[in-house]
Amino acid sequence: RLYGLEPNIHWKTGTSFGFRDAWSIGSNDRYTGAVWLGNLNRDASRYLVGAPLAGPLLFDVFDALGHQDTERLSDPPPKGITTTEVCAFSGYLAGQGCTETRRAKAPRKSVAVTPCPYHQMLYVNADNTTAYPKSCAPADSTEKSVLVLPSQAREFSNLLLPQAYTMAPDCETGAADALNITSPSQSTIILIPGMSVEEQEVALQANANEGTELNWFVNGRFIGSQMPNQKIWWQPSLGEHLIVITDASGRSSRKRVIVKSH
Repeated sequence: RLYGLEPNIHWKTGTSFGFRDAWSIGSNDRYTGAVWLGNLNRDASRYLVGAPLAGPLLFDVFDALGHQDTERLSDPPPKGITTTEVCAFSGYLAGQGCTETRRAKAPRKSVAVTPCPYHQMLYVNADNTTAYPKSCAPADSTEKSVLVLPSQAREFSNLLLPQAYTMAPDCETGAADALNITSPSQSTIILIPGMSVEEQEVALQANANEGTELNWFVNGRFIGSQMPNQKIWWQPSLGEHLIVITDASGRSSRKRVIVKSH
């Protein structure tokens, strides 16, 4: 389309190191053609460049073959590929709150099944700044699609991302929706005697009803992300620590632990 070339040719040009060869290779639904230019004694030349020299010759060859279709034919889709509707923002399967979607190809054997965790149908206050679940939404709030970002992305939301809302801090989360840190189960962690602190790790684990990714922090430092009920490992140090988890919807849970050597 840019250069007025044969529309149904897939092509590539190339130039060898030291300008010793210029070549082009192409194919359409009927023919495959190749052009090589160079000196038989392998002398180099600055004119031996694929794109301006070998490329036009390749297209002349296809023109001479008389294949002058003007309509671009679409490539047949590969076997085992299907088309699915995804969220244009996140790439996850389109959920109820996704305002823009697009069609994307995916392998039939591994089509994503997780809906977009970032767009949620929530209630927004009159100032259009804070989002509430239905259970504690103010009377003057309006239901709308809300973009709820992971905590580590929120500080960039005003510059790089669409508007993101803050989840209401005074809105009580029901027990069915609560996050719960299950490991460490005790508030005191006793390290294994006879091993240095650097050789020991503590499993961090939490459960949640929704299959959303959990972000782990210890003393404000990001440790990593993991799905509910899966472990992430933390190398402890002696003293008191604050363990915090958050998810994409803004829910959080925290636990204070004391690490002792005996």
